[in-house]
Amino acid sequence: MLRLKALYKDKTTRLWAIIIAALYYVLYLFSVGNLLFGRTSNGVDIVLQPTWQSIIFRQRVLFLWEPFGVLKISSVEVLLSLNMILGLALAFLIAVNFAAVIFLYRLPKQCRIDFEVKGIWAVLPSFLTGFACCVPTFLIPFASLLSGIAVYFIKIRPFLIPLAVGLLLWSIHYTIKKIPESYLK
Repeated sequence: MLRLKALYKDKTTRLWAIIIAALYYVLYLFSVGNLLFGRTSNGVDIVLQPTWQSIIFRQRVLFLWEPFGVLKISSVEVLLSLNMILGLALAFLIAVNFAAVIFLYRLPKQCRIDFEVKGIWAVLPSFLTGFACCVPTFLIPFASLLSGIAVYFIKIRPFLIPLAVGLLLWSIHYTIKKIPESYLK
């Protein structure tokens, strides 16, 4: 818990985590069809379906729920459903992972990154070393975004979200353990 507090106290880490979480959340809502652009309405309006209590937990497919209402803000419509909660949970886990990686990236000894520049080719080993050390599990949650596009991912989508949550939790545990005790004040 102290390690999570260290991440939260660092302003740069916190700012990047919020930006990444917001970006992922918007992309997630768009990919599952809960975020629509281009329809015009005046002001802010919330419209719930008359039978919203009976459809709130109805699933289209596994991990994809029926919308029970619409939030209209100018030319943006957000379909209200339980997908919003799942998206928030995934965005939070991704934000914590990125916060830990950003925090550790600022401590080069943790990822064994050599910053000595010897020309343009010196960038490649440093990039690959940092990527192999800290970032490999961040691509898994984006598979849920791609499932809305590719037919192939529709078949394996039910396995990707639990796998993503499990790997993100494991990654948080693994990455947070690397924060030295001296930074836990």
